Amino acid sequence: MEYKYITIGSTLFDGDNVRTSYGISVIQVCDGIAIVLQSVIDVSSDRESIDMLVDTCNKLELDPLHLNDVVDDYLANL
Repeated sequence: MEYKYITIGSTLFDGDNVRTSYGISVIQVCDGIAIVLQSVIDVSSDRESIDMLVDTCNKLELDPLHLNDVVDDYLANL
């Protein structure tokens, strides 16, 4: 089964404060339809670092089962 990881952005509101945060979604394409299997939002405000993490997940063909562990490891190494 082939999976694709993508960077997702979220606009988060906290009273008068607004910020953009990035996370990761993993999708699977079936019969031309993209199905979101899992998403982890609000991982980092640094889009470049999330893009690099997404690229690594795609290159390694990460099984979605391990996405939460990868995000936990990423956050632990900040």
